[in-house]
Amino acid sequence: MTEYTTAHEKDLHLIAVRTDGAGFQHVHPELDTSTGTWSVPWTWDEAGTYRVYADFTPAGEEAEGITLTRAIEVAGDFTPVETEAQTTDEVDGYTVSLNGDLTAGTSSELTISVERDGQPVTTLEPYLGAFGHLVARARG
Repeated sequence: MTEYTTAHEKDLHLIAVRTDGAGFQHVHPELDTSTGTWSVPWTWDEAGTYRVYADFTPAGEEAEGITLTRAIEVAGDFTPVETEAQTTDEVDGYTVSLNGDLTAGTSSELTISVERDGQPVTTLEPYLGAFGHLVARARG
C-alpha cells in the first residue's frame, strides 16, 4: 500500500509506549513510495517491553482508519517503574488537568484544562491540525 489519506497533517502516526507507562514516543515516519516502506531514525532509550501502534488511513472515499499494534522487546537491564494513574500533571510550567470518567468500551466526555501560574491558558496553537490530542491506553 502506498497511498494514504492524511489525518492530523500526517499519513502515519507511530506511537511506542513502554508497558509500565514510563516511556512514550509519538513520531511520523516517512514513506518511500517506490518500496512502500516507512522509516524514521529511532533509538530505544531504555530496555523493556513496548507496545507499538501504527495509525493510518488508506486512500479512498470509503476508507476508515486502521491501527496495527504489536509488542517489542528491547534487551537490557529493565526495572519497571511503579506509577499511579493521575489526572493532573505539570510540564514546563504548565498544569494540565483531565476531568471526566473513563470506562473501557464506552464513550466518555472529557474536559482538559491548561493553566500557567494558576491562570487558564487561552492562546493555544494547533499542532498536527488540532488544538489537542489525547492518547489513552489501559494498563495491563
